Amino acid sequence: MNFSELEERDGLRWSALIWPWSRLEATRSVIPFAAMYTPLKNLQNMPPLLRYEPVNCKTCTTLLNPYCRIDPNQKIWMCPFCSGRNPIPPQYSEIAQNNLPAEQIFTTVEYMLPRPMAPPPAFVFVLDTCVSDAELRVAKESLMKAISLVPPETIVGLVSFGKNVNIHVLGFTDSVKSYVLRGDKEYTSQNIKDLLNLGIIGSQAILGGQSVPVQGATRFLQPISECEFMFTSVLEDLDKDPWPVKQNQRPKRCNYTALSIAVALLESSYQGYGARVVALLGGPPTQDPGKVVKLELGDTLRSHADIERDYAPFYRKAVKAFDKIATRAVNAGHTIDIFSCSLDQVGLYEMRSCVDRTGGYFVTSEAFSHPMFKKSFEMFFKSN
Repeated sequence: MNFSELEERDGLRWSALIWPWSRLEATRSVIPFAAMYTPLKNLQNMPPLLRYEPVNCKTCTTLLNPYCRIDPNQKIWMCPFCSGRNPIPPQYSEIAQNNLPAEQIFTTVEYMLPRPMAPPPAFVFVLDTCVSDAELRVAKESLMKAISLVPPETIVGLVSFGKNVNIHVLGFTDSVKSYVLRGDKEYTSQNIKDLLNLGIIGSQAILGGQSVPVQGATRFLQPISECEFMFTSVLEDLDKDPWPVKQNQRPKRCNYTALSIAVALLESSYQGYGARVVALLGGPPTQDPGKVVKLELGDTLRSHADIERDYAPFYRKAVKAFDKIATRAVNAGHTIDIFSCSLDQVGLYEMRSCVDRTGGYFVTSEAFSHPMFKKSFEMFFKSN
């Protein structure tokens, strides 16, 4: 069977048609061993949906497939990857060479898992307010346009920051409210849960007409259909960071703390479900933790040559700090996207793990008013 027939059968294209038979053979491969899968490809010989949990190897988690050897007498099956011996589940007690389940016959199957329906996706916007009034106005307009492009059941939250971090309450409609946390302090996930009264992971609440594992977070995370007016009101009342900036100094920015709080808000209330932290940054972090440059404008931001020669005093500490955020987001199954809009650097090199490890997007532009940011931000949220 040639590769085109294999693609038509499984909707799968491999970089190589032969699996390396040893580690030494794998290291000698010039082309990385990889596969490109087309999930929605219409396959002619696709069996009906399998409405049960797949059987996986207890050692390497490989799923039961046609390449696994079955021993009906001893009621075990052998994994082709790790050679592990696994017991056949009770529901497969009648398995035999002439009575095989679908996953032992077809190379591609689809499962419909007996699990509760996932809640709608969630977005927590992190907005930098240490920018000019004109830039902030454009950024707020972009956020208002973004919530008009996603489905009304989508969950949204808003965090703004300058010297301090503001977590805006969207579930209170009588007036604009927010919780303010210091930007120069590192908070653990537990600290934030206690300070914001986020409740216990695994508790149930109703968001957008569905049961979602959140409790106190309903004050900060709300469906667009229920909080659009409040979200717009908060943005309209949001002004440039009021903290004074001395001449020849940069604004005090707490990028790390703002991202950490946004991730904590989701990991303590939306863990295991699809959610994204979307950060709009206008400059580099100038406050610990996560600081990449001093406040004084005379202190230039590190270059690649400085990093290579170890002349960047804040580099290692900042990378370590943002790595912690990336690890927490990965463990919770969430994504971090960064839209950087500044003529100067904003410390993306230190923050790269937040995007790389979570599968997010980096978009850089010289200003929020630049067409690059506007078009990219719109296309990011526009659905078919």
